[in-house]
Amino acid sequence: MATGGYGDLYVILSAQKPESVIAKYFTIIGTPVLTPQWALGWNQCRWCYRQLSDVKQSMQGYIEQNIPLDTQWVDIDYMQDYKDFTYNDKDFYGNSGKGAFTGLREFVDSLHQNNMKFVPIIDAGISQRPGQNYSAYDEGIKQDIFLKLSNKALAGGKVWPNEAVYPDFLHPNASSYWGSQLDGF
Repeated sequence: MATGGYGDLYVILSAQKPESVIAKYFTIIGTPVLTPQWALGWNQCRWCYRQLSDVKQSMQGYIEQNIPLDTQWVDIDYMQDYKDFTYNDKDFYGNSGKGAFTGLREFVDSLHQNNMKFVPIIDAGISQRPGQNYSAYDEGIKQDIFLKLSNKALAGGKVWPNEAVYPDFLHPNASSYWGSQLDGF
């Protein structure tokens, strides 16, 4: 029920088996998405990996302690100035020459070679950086896909990058915008 205004209420009746009610329910909301098996495995994530070496050290601890690990996540610290679809090439690329992998790309490749996954967290808030050649922001402005207030000003807010704007995922171009940002990343 809606807490204010109008809401839709559906009643599904069936003299058949409960499965028929579920099937009718799915015609209203859509079919569920099957969670990939790797997502149900051993995942490790934390905020405050300041450098790729911190991620490697944490992962090495899992290996040394013989703890299973299927997926390595990194929080927003990998980003350049907390900008989505970027990474800090100073601290998360590096060419120290130490270990089996020296940079982020090599690290991710080594995970994949060991049948593991890598998940970089990407926030919905896009750093509001006009005039700074930040493609995620510039392209969103160009396509006019960010949420706006009733006075047509961008509906911004403060999150990790401080000033941020948010894609209006009901906008017809928002999914293709987000997808192209992911592809470019």
